Amino acid sequence: MKKRLSINLLVAGAILIGLFAYIITAVSERMGMRRLRMEITQGDQVVLSTKFAVPDREPPREFWQKAGAVALDFDPKKVQLTVNGDNPLRATLSGPVRIRLIHVSNLMTAASLTDLALQRNRPDSGYWTLAPEEIERARRAAGF
Repeated sequence: MKKRLSINLLVAGAILIGLFAYIITAVSERMGMRRLRMEITQGDQVVLSTKFAVPDREPPREFWQKAGAVALDFDPKKVQLTVNGDNPLRATLSGPVRIRLIHVSNLMTAASLTDLALQRNRPDSGYWTLAPEEIERARRAAGF
């Protein structure tokens, strides 16, 4: 009876160790990064948005640089971009805007600006990103 109980305990222990190792491996593959959502609003309407990942321990002041490297999703029916006549790679979202960087439902950092410059890599591209100078402007407006 004691021998059978010892074997059962050894088997249960081995199963628990295997399960623990599996969980640690699965979690560690997902750890280290946090997914942020960037929303650019005019009034109470989201006009541009995107998602991107940042290192889990990175401070919010560093999020802005990554925010400028990702393409923005937008609905041309909701947002009116004014493309620069001299440079079709640049456009402006006119008026007051608020940029919010959100993790799950937590606001991590935000900036309020007037007019927002965007850029794209080809005149026929629909993929816009924040212009480099706007990253620094937003970071300053957010208090960093």
